[in-house]
Amino acid sequence: MLDIGIIGVGDMGTKHARIIADNIPKARVVSIMDKSEERIRAVSKFLDNPKVFNNAKELIDDNSVEAVLIASPDATHADFAEYCINKGKYLFLEKPLGLSIKDAEKVVKAEVDHGKRIVQIGLMRVFDKQHSEIKKAINEDMIGKPLLFRGIHKHLVQSGRSAANVITNSAVHDIHSARWLMNDDIISVIADQIPFTGSDKNFKDSKLKNSWGTGSSKEDSTRLVLLQLKFKNGGLGTIEVDINDNYGYEVIVEVSGEKGTLRTPSLISPILRKGNSASQSIEKDWLLRFDQAYKQELFDWVNATNSKKVVGASVWDAYMAMQVADTAIKSLSSFRAEKVPLPVKPKIYS
Repeated sequence: MLDIGIIGVGDMGTKHARIIADNIPKARVVSIMDKSEERIRAVSKFLDNPKVFNNAKELIDDNSVEAVLIASPDATHADFAEYCINKGKYLFLEKPLGLSIKDAEKVVKAEVDHGKRIVQIGLMRVFDKQHSEIKKAINEDMIGKPLLFRGIHKHLVQSGRSAANVITNSAVHDIHSARWLMNDDIISVIADQIPFTGSDKNFKDSKLKNSWGTGSSKEDSTRLVLLQLKFKNGGLGTIEVDINDNYGYEVIVEVSGEKGTLRTPSLISPILRKGNSASQSIEKDWLLRFDQAYKQELFDWVNATNSKKVVGASVWDAYMAMQVADTAIKSLSSFRAEKVPLPVKPKIYS
């Protein structure tokens, strides 16, 4: 039995707590920490009398906590993760590593200094059945050398987000998928966006804009972001993130190779044929679309941690995805392709 402490029980932390409580018999949530008493009360209702902490580092220090799950606000990730790694406790860390490359480097250094991997990052698409089947087919040489990655990422309604926020919090999943499926580093990226018009009623709502971390109510919110990628071994890629598609949440991945093309089904729901028509329902958000992946990533994390092993996306994977995202944000201002830094990968990630 793995005794877990969860730091941050907002939407994502609560979902993880519920999954552990309902679906993973070899683990239990013994401690929780959050600044909101309301969220603490809500989560405690379905947990077995967990300890409650007001300080994240005190939770990490507690001897009853064997492993830690961090789902607190992004700005806290780097400090909490560094402290946890220095304590030698296995960690599930929601993306991103932090708010900056400097934050990310702090987490990388902590794990490298520790001498071995003990962190799994919450980049859950590697546990999604559709994505993992594409990866398996590529590894089995069904399409030959991958040449082109195409990622389409659509949200129902999330008006008020800046282009930089969309890149660092949404497109980062697609960037990681691109590196993982192409099995290659991204060496350059060019980014562009289509902003909302001033007539859009959500665009005028400065409170909504600020809630998505635009940093300034004067900054234009974005409607659609497009990234064009170049890979080290010559491959190409595109990533499209639509923030207001007006129909639902959808992720599509396509990889073209020398001998064929692989593409995920656009929707996962069954097709209803009735009354001279055919239709499919579409999930409203990522929590529903990737429900199976969230369950699988935690199931595998618990099993691996119980065996003192690590699976899934690494700190290095998240760090390099952040490097690409940071470079894409620079491209938004320069209006040209920007080179992505390629630091030497530490041996523990090889």
